[in-house]
Amino acid sequence: MWIKLDTIIHMKAAQFMLSEEEIRALTRSAKSLKLSRSEIVRRALRMFLEEQRTRALEAKVIRAYETKPQKQSDAAPWEAIQTWPKE
Repeated sequence: MWIKLDTIIHMKAAQFMLSEEEIRALTRSAKSLKLSRSEIVRRALRMFLEEQRTRALEAKVIRAYETKPQKQSDAAPWEAIQTWPKE
């Protein structure tokens, strides 16, 4: 069976400092998950960046509502048509 790879991912090396305990924990996790240490760090970085993006979007929404607060009357048309599941 042949698999055609249309996309080649080019990666660059990055150097950063970790404590001895962080290296040991990373190595243990890599072995138990059968992943490379680099893959674990990449996944953790992606999760961190996604969390930062989410926080930035949430802050933007909060600023928007602080700039133009929602009035009770804004929700009135929707309250008239909302439905709740019957228990």
